[in-house]
Amino acid sequence: MQTTLALHDAMAAAMPGGSFVLPAGLPVCDGVLLPERFCHVSNNDHGLKRILFDIEGASGFTLDGGGAALTFLGETLPIRIGRSRNVTIKNLSIDWLRPCF
Repeated sequence: MQTTLALHDAMAAAMPGGSFVLPAGLPVCDGVLLPERFCHVSNNDHGLKRILFDIEGASGFTLDGGGAALTFLGETLPIRIGRSRNVTIKNLSIDWLRPCF
């Protein structure tokens, strides 16, 4: 879904500091168009992952869901945080239509 990619790009533009607030009325998130990154995830299989919010090199960054309840399709990693500090995630709920395990 093009909207999911636009959301990914908008959050990336708000980095590395500052904050990003999700817009109201988000659709179901599909990771098909999202960029991939090779990840070693402790509670998941290692490999290429499509990531909606890939927070890398942030300092003092806040991701505010604005009360959103994101629902994912397929094997999309909602949030990844790497080489960052003082990152806050608030007001956000995450679920999958069908779990990936």
